[in-house]
Amino acid sequence: MLLPTTYGLVGGRGSLVATGGVLALMSLGAHTADRSLSHAVREARLGPIPGWVDQAGSKDVLLVQTARGDRPAAMLLTLHNTSVTGAALLGGEARPFDGATHRLTLGTTGRLRLGGRPIRRPLALVETATRIVMADAAVMARVRDLTLVEPHHDATVAAVVDGIYRDGWLAGSGSVTVYATGNPATCRRTTVELDLPVGARATRLTWREGAQARTIVVRAGRTTTFSVQANRSARSARFGSPDARTVADPNLRSLSVHARVTTVTRPCSSA
Repeated sequence: MLLPTTYGLVGGRGSLVATGGVLALMSLGAHTADRSLSHAVREARLGPIPGWVDQAGSKDVLLVQTARGDRPAAMLLTLHNTSVTGAALLGGEARPFDGATHRLTLGTTGRLRLGGRPIRRPLALVETATRIVMADAAVMARVRDLTLVEPHHDATVAAVVDGIYRDGWLAGSGSVTVYATGNPATCRRTTVELDLPVGARATRLTWREGAQARTIVVRAGRTTTFSVQANRSARSARFGSPDARTVADPNLRSLSVHARVTTVTRPCSSA
């Protein structure tokens, strides 16, 4: 077969050489694009330094995957940090993935256990739309949806708030669980403050704690709060909104409600 060119005709062998060169350039371009996309995805989840856990100096780190934690971020973190030596799931809704099949248990005072044993090692918390408030631990680093903490004693959780993204926006449903201090004289309370941007339409929230349920209306220009208090045992409440929208894009939010969370420990007489 003869191929026309600017300089004349190219025969079969020449056409193969030309085709091979084009394919090689296409392959190189695709490889470069794949690397750029891979780098962008990695940086979006781990930040500009993927090995930041190793750089923090922590050893024998346990990755903790939460119900709404970003699983790709969790897997990338273990891939790029040799100091992450294990992984476990927190909560019944957290889905297993490669390397993370065992579930952590939480007692009424929030003490974390793995295989029945207390945990005395650094934790890499994969949070995304789940906030884990540690009772007695130092925050060593925080990047994107990931937080590295080092417990001062046995790893103990003060509260778990499921349904609030790291940018502060509220999910369409979620829960708040507060754990007791173990001291009958002190109580622990988690308060969630809600507000709306100026001009946003009022949003309804249903708040359920035990057998009690009430409807909260969040309005622009006003701060609305709800709290959960743990005295001698852990307490939980759930929330949801009939006004939540269904969104497929993970960068979008189903509600326009902004939330701030605080957890305090104080004498029960003043809590």
